[in-house]
Amino acid sequence: MDEAELARYRTLLGVTAGATPEELRRAYVNRNFALIREGTETQRRELHAAHETLQAALAVPAPPRPESAPLPASQPGPAEPDVSVLIAEERRNPLTDFENAKTTILAPPLLFGLAWLLVVSPLGFFLKGFHVWMHELGHALPAWLSGRMAVPLPLGWTSVREEFSLFVYAALSALLLTLLVAGWRERRIWAIVIAVGLLLLQNHMTWFMPEPAQQFWWSAIGGIAGEFCLSALGLALFFIQLPEKFRWGACRYLVFLLCAACFIQAYRFWGDVYRGLEDIPYGSMIHGEDDPNGDLDKLRHDHGWTQSRIRRTFYGLGNGCLVALGAVYAVFALRLNQARGPRAHRLEI
Repeated sequence: MDEAELARYRTLLGVTAGATPEELRRAYVNRNFALIREGTETQRRELHAAHETLQAALAVPAPPRPESAPLPASQPGPAEPDVSVLIAEERRNPLTDFENAKTTILAPPLLFGLAWLLVVSPLGFFLKGFHVWMHELGHALPAWLSGRMAVPLPLGWTSVREEFSLFVYAALSALLLTLLVAGWRERRIWAIVIAVGLLLLQNHMTWFMPEPAQQFWWSAIGGIAGEFCLSALGLALFFIQLPEKFRWGACRYLVFLLCAACFIQAYRFWGDVYRGLEDIPYGSMIHGEDDPNGDLDKLRHDHGWTQSRIRRTFYGLGNGCLVALGAVYAVFALRLNQARGPRAHRLEI
């Protein structure tokens, strides 16, 4: 270890070149205590590496701590943080800890049950706005992935420009690369998998998929498919630990609740359509049932889908997403996502 690297570690700990092992320990405890409140896991790991390196460089046993005379009760001295207290506080809040087994097992069913109660209650009316926006996002996402500019509006309309936009392609690629780099630096394997998967999908849809197929996805089928698939993705992301900068630990509960409500609404409705209790919703939200440019009208008249195929496709899509969500829940609840080896190291998820 060269002197420049040691100097950088001393600066990180806030000690001088002549610091004793005891002074290094105190500096590490104080800095680590501050990082527990405001820092990130990466910063704490770097601080720990600096402390271990400087202790090893000294190669001198720490001198015994001198016994100091107790101060009078009227003049209390500054309290030194207790290492045991710091270790206890460093344990994450169980609500934001992705490794907490109780949270992983109990939270998703409870939130899903709460979402179901909200949907069947009069309060379900207030969740329909998010349902509509998820439908429009289902139109916009395939457009973005194929390099088209799209604006999803929660009013039942998505504006899509059919011309290819290099800006949209570059902006989406930059966002996914940011997720990939952050996941690589923090060893978040699932963040890397998501980023790589979306980058591959984006390049396939942009450069290899024929334009009629692109238009089919963002114009006709994407809306209802988004109600199921994007909602299911939001539910599955509950278990995935994203990089620190995304602050995903707490807000995932609200996202899960909203996505669960959207999925339940879509699943219940298309279940009734499949069983003949509801009619296929032709037309559009803005122009009514007679609008020939509705999603399902396009599927029927432009792509030759029969009413039976429409019913089977979307109800089957809902069932497929439900099975996939059950598999994801089983994997994380049973801890099957952890690496098994001689030392039983855990995967960074």
